[in-house]
Amino acid sequence: MMIRWRFKKIVCFFLFIGLNACVDPISLSVGGNANLLVVDGLITDELGPYVIKLSRTIPFDNNQPLRVYSIPEKGALVTLTDNEGHSQQLTEVESGSYLTHSITGKVGNTYTISIQTKDGKKYHSAPEKMNAVASVAELQYEFKTSDVLFVNSNGSPRVQKLEEFYIYAVVNDPLELGNSYRWQSSGIFEFFSLTDIPEIKQCWAPTLSRLERNLSIYSDRESKSSQIRQLVGVVNYDRPTYYQVKVKQQSITEGAYEFFKRMRQQQTTTGSIFDAAPTPIVGNIVSENDEDEVVLGYFGASAVTEATLLINRFAGANYLPPTRNIAIQSGDCRNHEPDATNVKPVGFN
Repeated sequence: MMIRWRFKKIVCFFLFIGLNACVDPISLSVGGNANLLVVDGLITDELGPYVIKLSRTIPFDNNQPLRVYSIPEKGALVTLTDNEGHSQQLTEVESGSYLTHSITGKVGNTYTISIQTKDGKKYHSAPEKMNAVASVAELQYEFKTSDVLFVNSNGSPRVQKLEEFYIYAVVNDPLELGNSYRWQSSGIFEFFSLTDIPEIKQCWAPTLSRLERNLSIYSDRESKSSQIRQLVGVVNYDRPTYYQVKVKQQSITEGAYEFFKRMRQQQTTTGSIFDAAPTPIVGNIVSENDEDEVVLGYFGASAVTEATLLINRFAGANYLPPTRNIAIQSGDCRNHEPDATNVKPVGFN
């Protein structure tokens, strides 16, 4: 019973942070959590454009199986303003997604968004200052194995061996306090095909999901260490090939850190019946028409620095093949994985 409760809670949490709603067969009261505006956006010092996504929550339907809903907020007027007096109205490029044009974020500037929905309601964010970000001094990895108990499709318990590379970012934190960080990691893997044609024998493809197991954040207000070593991703050992990790390190404000920290706390609760039920996490967006209206999500500003790491997974695993090796297929390798290419990406040997 405990395992089932924990599973449902984790599923609902992940669906929530994806700006969606989770439906559970247990009868639930939605209270006032229907039709809430959800805002998701970030401006950085990377080359734009930047996207602001608007959507609405909808109530649970207890008569339906588990479903994920996404209701875009269409036809809104979204305006981005900075402290230097520049203002820009975003363009809705697809339902609920609003895009900037001809603007690049600048460290030291403060940014605000204002929103007017199609029905005339107005919202705005608290000002977000784009803080400078330290460089990643080094990316490191550790190869780890573990045994995990799971229940297979016929209900029998089995032990599964996990083989993984844990990725760490090492950062020399500036002496002054008040620095907060967020890390996002992605990857590209090498793979091969059984063919005699060299041009379609070796390919590379992106891992479609990010590598973080949970929100990867840090604030130097919670530690006295001058050097940070933060887990920023986990890579499966499923092929004895090279794998390139790309890590984006963001500077986030103290308000953004507290927002993501609350999200992480919901993500990592034990799942016992004594835990508080997950509740909507309010960000930095407020209604101008109704001070009691709950608005979800966060608009942030962040400087970004990047680092990459190329892992020889076969060597990193002490030259032992993966226990759960993905079989090599025959034919054109470009047809074997989504977005695969036979053009070697920058950074591979």
